[in-house]
Amino acid sequence: MAAAARFYKTKHKSVTPKRVADVVAELLALKKSRGASLRYLQDLRLRLDKFAEKFPCNIGSVTTPDVQTWLDGLKLSSQSYANNRRVAHLLFEFAVARGYAMDNQRPKLNGQKSATAKWKSSRPEKRAGCSLPPGRFSAVPCAWNVRRTALR
Repeated sequence: MAAAARFYKTKHKSVTPKRVADVVAELLALKKSRGASLRYLQDLRLRLDKFAEKFPCNIGSVTTPDVQTWLDGLKLSSQSYANNRRVAHLLFEFAVARGYAMDNQRPKLNGQKSATAKWKSSRPEKRAGCSLPPGRFSAVPCAWNVRRTALR
């Protein structure tokens, strides 16, 4: 009986109606007050303002299919898709925590992975002579080769 009561309570909690744009403004203000970097705030503002333009309604009425259709319509690369999906998750987590939405829509969204993703270098001259693909260790291109050669 107690489990049924908890289930009912989680599925029928009261929601305070708040427009998406107002929730975005509140989230950005909170992030700024907590000392988020300027670049992070700019990224959030850019992505969330686009989201707020698309959904000029209460955040509690935005559905998973709505968000999925919006993401699919953006025609983004895999990384940009993931970044927008991550920011949408952040917005809905914030809205749920503040009582503006019932649940987070992001976990139900489809992820997108590129089957043709390959290593790309933005500065190949930095890795001359390095057999390691670009990534975490590309800042020290020769260290890997030196260590690998010494182990032979």
